[in-house]
Amino acid sequence: MTDISFHFNLPSRIGYAVGLIEPVIKQGLVVVVLGEQDVLQRLSAQLWEQSPASFTCHYLEGADQTVLRHSNIMLTSQLDRMAVLAPKADILVNLLTEVPTGFERFARVIELVSNDAQERAEARTRWKYYAQAGYAIDK
Repeated sequence: MTDISFHFNLPSRIGYAVGLIEPVIKQGLVVVVLGEQDVLQRLSAQLWEQSPASFTCHYLEGADQTVLRHSNIMLTSQLDRMAVLAPKADILVNLLTEVPTGFERFARVIELVSNDAQERAEARTRWKYYAQAGYAIDK
């Protein structure tokens, strides 16, 4: 069964995602980050702007597929498309407001929630969904 984790009260979900991704891929895991296109663009920019010694290769939806073959990080707004392109992904980082369809195929889902009141309310709805479906939730 998929492990679900919520990370709350983040000052910057994008900054937190950048810090979360690097140690995970050092373990050899494959990460899919699901979000709106503008959020993914900002995340991609931050991944590019790291120091050259710590650059994190990543695939941004719509890029050349050769990048996908060399990356353990995929940024997408369409999880169903990524299931075809990267069927062996381990972790899903959800930056959307709803529970992603198909999240069950991942070993772990990480929900990132800022300290914004609207985001927290949307996260509570997702939390209830996972709990009612019988998933153990880690906070």
